[in-house]
Amino acid sequence: MRVLFIAKNIPRPTKKTNKIILTIAEKLSDFCDITFLRPREKIPFWLKSSKKFGDLYGLKGWKYKNFNIITYPYFHSPFKKTKYWLLNGFSRTGKSFLKKNQSFDLAHAHYLLPDGYIAYQIFKHYSIPYIVTVRSQDKQYLETLHPTNPDYKKAVKILSAAKQILVTNGGYKEFLESTFGIDCVIMPHGIETEVFHKENKSNKKNEIIILSVADTLSTKNVDWVIRAFKAYTGDNKVKLRLIGDVCTRKDIIELSANNKRIELLGKVHRDEVLQHMAESNIFALPSSKETFGLVYLEAAATRNAIIGFKEEGVWGVFEEDKEMLFSRNFEQFEHQLHQLIKNQDLRNSLTQNAFVKAKTMAWEKVKKNYFQIYSSSITES
Repeated sequence: MRVLFIAKNIPRPTKKTNKIILTIAEKLSDFCDITFLRPREKIPFWLKSSKKFGDLYGLKGWKYKNFNIITYPYFHSPFKKTKYWLLNGFSRTGKSFLKKNQSFDLAHAHYLLPDGYIAYQIFKHYSIPYIVTVRSQDKQYLETLHPTNPDYKKAVKILSAAKQILVTNGGYKEFLESTFGIDCVIMPHGIETEVFHKENKSNKKNEIIILSVADTLSTKNVDWVIRAFKAYTGDNKVKLRLIGDVCTRKDIIELSANNKRIELLGKVHRDEVLQHMAESNIFALPSSKETFGLVYLEAAATRNAIIGFKEEGVWGVFEEDKEMLFSRNFEQFEHQLHQLIKNQDLRNSLTQNAFVKAKTMAWEKVKKNYFQIYSSSITES
């Protein structure tokens, strides 16, 4: 089947950012011929030399492996509640793009706005059915809008006409179903098969190793992890390892200073991250704004007991208190971490249950789910 991916977060050639949508495309290429349409904000000429936006100025398209990525320029308002007011109709660029390409069987918009609105316009003009994935950014934006806001009305149109609506966790599903009265399907990211085979829990020092992997964002709440870890005064031998750019933050360095039980490992290669996961017993990342968090799946696949944040990340993907713990504030997180350190039976139960759930999210199974959703969306149109 020929599928058009519309995705605003495809990394530009000069930027090294999250490639999850490209990874999905690579995995689905077994049964899809995928082309990308990448919405691109129009940049005024006086910003063409800026480090942040300069590479967007005049960017028309590029090739990533076997995928053609074509840009779709649009006006993005700088004001918080009017971001997509100027996104109206279907542009000449879009019409020209569809004329040059063969017809598509399906479009998959990977964000509600602007991706979903472009897919909606394609559906109106060319009757090409579409599905849309609603993510954290979409939910956060919609929560700031009044129902009379033009962008809110756009969202209603997009959701009403979509053949299927996908979300990455249970919190987004509850939000959409309660706010708009629509059915959603939770579609997690996939896990590479080799991750499940990284088993190495032998520990000669009989330590309980706690691991956290994060970038520099304060919303990752890695300071919670350090403070809760330092507050533990029990008899168990414990060690905390921190991985990622978070280790460069001044406050994190200061919080960890002079504590021999805390290791700041910095940014390391992914294989090394997975190896540390295989050696650890507890994975703690109470991130309060998490789009999904593949690291949680990898931590489950490498047999860790996991603590995340309520209604974020993999909330609703893993069952609370059975497969994973979720905290809403520091006090709750501290209590949960100390319980996991003290209670081996609890750690073992969460570890085993999360591992079993992770098996259902191996890429081969996720691909089958996508195939069924794509096929049904096409046949029902």
